[in-house]
Amino acid sequence: MSDAGDGDVDRGGDVPRLADSLPGIGGHLKELAEDFQVVEVPLYPASGEGGHVYLTLRRSGWTTPDVQAELMRIFRLEKDAVGFAGMKDRHALTTQTFSLALGDEVTAEEVRLRVEGESPFSVLEVKRHGNKLKLGHLLGNRFLLRVRGAAPDALERVRPILDLVRLHGVPNAFGPQRFGLDGANARKGRALLGGRRERRKFLRRLYLSAWQARVFNAWLARRMRAGEFDRLLEGDVAKKTDTGGLFTVTDPTEDTARLHRGEIVPTGPLFGFRMRAALGEPGRVEEEMLAAEGVDKNALRRLRVAGDRRRARIDPKDLEVTWEPDGPVFSFELPKGAYATVVMREFLGDPESTAVP
Repeated sequence: MSDAGDGDVDRGGDVPRLADSLPGIGGHLKELAEDFQVVEVPLYPASGEGGHVYLTLRRSGWTTPDVQAELMRIFRLEKDAVGFAGMKDRHALTTQTFSLALGDEVTAEEVRLRVEGESPFSVLEVKRHGNKLKLGHLLGNRFLLRVRGAAPDALERVRPILDLVRLHGVPNAFGPQRFGLDGANARKGRALLGGRRERRKFLRRLYLSAWQARVFNAWLARRMRAGEFDRLLEGDVAKKTDTGGLFTVTDPTEDTARLHRGEIVPTGPLFGFRMRAALGEPGRVEEEMLAAEGVDKNALRRLRVAGDRRRARIDPKDLEVTWEPDGPVFSFELPKGAYATVVMREFLGDPESTAVP
């Protein structure tokens, strides 16, 4: 099996900045938890009726699984009885909703009092609904991010980057947290596809998804270095931004105009045996990348890796920057699966190129 994924590639760090020709503002994120604020954007509102209690909490210093375990303890529930829509980082001030399969055993007010009395979480809302929250049951996330230690001329540096991002969006790369320490999870995923065994189902899924993400980042980096990030090629698989429907590009000139109007975006491969493959030259590139991994569809089928397409570009919604004494504050909204740290890399730049004197 190929060793091409070692080093930065296995950590997903090979994707260039779209703003590579512009100096970043420098600085850093997450000095304090309140410097990195995340609020979930729900897919649907709770109805007020049903056997599940939707509990919206604010917390910092806790991962999503840690909060899940604490709610299991408080209400003596099994793991499957506590749902959530997405994974959130420990190092943030996070607003997130969990569902509790409590039936009619307790009232919403009793849930509020028990959580406030037995945990450090702030309860923002308690409301009933008819179904469990599952992974993916959200539209996206809103972010409020403070940068500390930015360059003295950060205001002048940020303006052209803002213009670029508002016009062309941001590469929808996976962030380094997806790959594990030094890219170990991606390497383990590739090893599973080569025949290594892992008995624990959740770890198999974690490792295989990290491998998919790492290969997607490599595809995205290749596309950007070829000058094809903001273009559509004949044979590409594009996604409609309003419905999410996929189609194969047959008229690149017409479809590139639709791309620039924000109606469609190109997609890249999350390899799997059911993935819709690109055709023509883009299809040849995908086949070449999969072959370089030493992986075939039989291996993907054996491990039930279905695959998918991931949009290559994201457009941060309502992107704004304000200037405060402690540093610039960025606010924007992203669709689910997109990484705020990837957006912020466009503004901060890479450490070696944005050191503040």
